[in-house]
Amino acid sequence: MGKTFAERLVQARRRRGLSQAELARLVNLKPSSIGNFEQGLSKSARKLTEIAHALRVRPEWLANGTPPIDPSPEISASTLDLARKIEQLSPPQLSAVRAMVDAFTSVELEKPKIRSTV
Repeated sequence: MGKTFAERLVQARRRRGLSQAELARLVNLKPSSIGNFEQGLSKSARKLTEIAHALRVRPEWLANGTPPIDPSPEISASTLDLARKIEQLSPPQLSAVRAMVDAFTSVELEKPKIRSTV
């Protein structure tokens, strides 16, 4: 496990399978900024939480190594996979998905009616 912020950042980024450029895009930074963080040249408290969320790690772990690394171990792999796909959506697409989820979760589903054949 990484001992410094820079080492933990590299570990988490590789664990998620992202390049520096991909991580930079997810958190609206330049790839060179991610490189600077990973080389220990700078540390952004302002972006720390956003970087941790993009890497699916706890901000406390990324900042100072406080275990556990994972934010919510009870989240299923399929839910995490869906979240990763949702992250790639454009803002209009994300709004549409959010509206659908809200609609599905706010409507009480009707129970199917069983017809009697007697």
